[in-house]
Amino acid sequence: MINSILGKHIDTVTFDNVNNSESILIDPREIKNATKDHFYRWTRANQIDEEKFKEWKQNYALRKNIKVKKYKVLGVEINQAEVIETITMLSLYKAIGQAIILNEILKKLLTKEYKIITRGLNAYIKLRTIL
Repeated sequence: MINSILGKHIDTVTFDNVNNSESILIDPREIKNATKDHFYRWTRANQIDEEKFKEWKQNYALRKNIKVKKYKVLGVEINQAEVIETITMLSLYKAIGQAIILNEILKKLLTKEYKIITRGLNAYIKLRTIL
């Protein structure tokens, strides 16, 4: 859908065969299962290394040399002009966040959408959480 909005076409990837260490797979069902198994193993959850975390813990501790008043500006509401300015400075063809919304799409927003984004960001600031 996003590509159709941007007028882009992406070719699909097809596998005629998969060469694994044991054999060459040519059956479409076997190829699909081998691909699924590969990505399952490749993207499996990584366990947290508690020992490594202990080494880095000091780097994430609050610093005593930073005055608390510097953090107070973090709770100030964002205005629509700031949102527009930030979006216009974004690099094209890159994506932000987990939703992977292309910056190119963000730059094509209308005033109404900027208002919605501004209200949403300010709600996050007030709630002090991102859902």
